[in-house]
Amino acid sequence: YLELFPKKCIYMRWNYSHPQAEGNIKAMEWFADHDLKVMGATAGQTRWKLMPQNESNMENIRSFANTSIEKEIDGLLLTLWDDDSPHFELYMRGILAFAEYAWSGDQRSKEEIKAAYRHREYANALSGGEYGFVDQLEPGVAWWNAALLKSNTRNELREMADPATEAVIDLPFSGEKGAWTAKHSKRLEEAAAVMRDCNEIASTIETMKSQAIRNHYRLEIYEQVNQLVSFPAQVLFALQAYDIAQPGLEEQEAMAVIQMLQMDFNSLRSELERVYGRTRVLTKPGGYLLDQDH
Repeated sequence: YLELFPKKCIYMRWNYSHPQAEGNIKAMEWFADHDLKVMGATAGQTRWKLMPQNESNMENIRSFANTSIEKEIDGLLLTLWDDDSPHFELYMRGILAFAEYAWSGDQRSKEEIKAAYRHREYANALSGGEYGFVDQLEPGVAWWNAALLKSNTRNELREMADPATEAVIDLPFSGEKGAWTAKHSKRLEEAAAVMRDCNEIASTIETMKSQAIRNHYRLEIYEQVNQLVSFPAQVLFALQAYDIAQPGLEEQEAMAVIQMLQMDFNSLRSELERVYGRTRVLTKPGGYLLDQDH
């Protein structure tokens, strides 16, 4: 069996989750016991949209780094996937957490590392937990992914013949008044929670922008993500207002708000592209061939 594994190669034990699973540990032990060079590979960004999740995947990074150190394997690799196109500025917390755990081991807690990150990346005055908006933003980003869809089908939208019918939630323009609100009550509760968080995060980012002495651009990127996350909540509230509005002037006013949503989104998208476009090429040249993930 060993003839299949030339010793001049380096072998990767590639895993993004459950690094302490027995199979992962046994695989690394097997490679090391047979005098093969082996590295572990974890990730700071996998297929998450808008921004890395799970505290920048910090717990998995910590666990895999500790296992790699304990087993005395030859190294550790951090992967950062761009399939769903988050801005690279938002990968930095995971990169720095990886550096901490890979070089120093399990010396500091996650909260201590996050505080050190805020200190070093923005300013000493911003190291406190009250400025830890990134973790607060994560649930809203996860919710945004399917906020206006019947199910978590965003990746399949481009393959659908009629996404508006197959994937997008219904609209309250027919049927009994209030029925749409009752049907989507849980979605509306989630939207209210997301909007509260987004408003708090916006205030925190504004404070940090005024006090940070480094990395203002990263705060601007997070600001754009936060604004984008809040938009589906605004859509749902506008639809609810129409659904429960009384016929006549109240209903007309609610419809006017709905009709403004496209203009609001175009403005939101334009600002996001302006900010992202400072370091990213947002358009492809003619004839460019997309990869399999489009």
